[in-house]
Amino acid sequence: MENLNLKCPDKDTIYKYFRMELDNEQLLSLNKHFAFCDKCLNQYNYFDDYISTRALSSNVIKEIWKDSDIDTFEYAAADSHNNKDFELTSSKGKYIAKLLQYASDPCINLLVINVLIDSKGKLRVSHIKNGKTIPIGEEDIDGLNEFCFSVSSDIVLKELIIDIVNN
Repeated sequence: MENLNLKCPDKDTIYKYFRMELDNEQLLSLNKHFAFCDKCLNQYNYFDDYISTRALSSNVIKEIWKDSDIDTFEYAAADSHNNKDFELTSSKGKYIAKLLQYASDPCINLLVINVLIDSKGKLRVSHIKNGKTIPIGEEDIDGLNEFCFSVSSDIVLKELIIDIVNN
């Protein structure tokens, strides 16, 4: 593709582009630029840059989900990374989460989830980190009430999200 000598857009213009705040003339000009600028096409990842500025905090994500079946953990002491055999009950009282430190590997903890309600389906556990929901694991409940997952030792219990997905 031919590289035109056009000035590449600044971050503010890119953010306005993704938020659809440009007027028709600006939008047409920017689309034309993107169509021919090798630098913009091959070197920049504008969308990922934009998304990274829009990451939601764990508190915002929890607020969005507060009226759903998803349960979270709220206790401030859950922030501690140095707790051995730490246990916390979820906000809605559906689960108990425990972090058990592996003696053989200080970088890995065992996350134990006890389900305190009668349920069927799959237990789904996720972790909110840097504004993104990261899956930890899914397990069939099938009459069981205790589930174990290997997790990084830097996991923060109050950033866990647990729900049950019906099959």
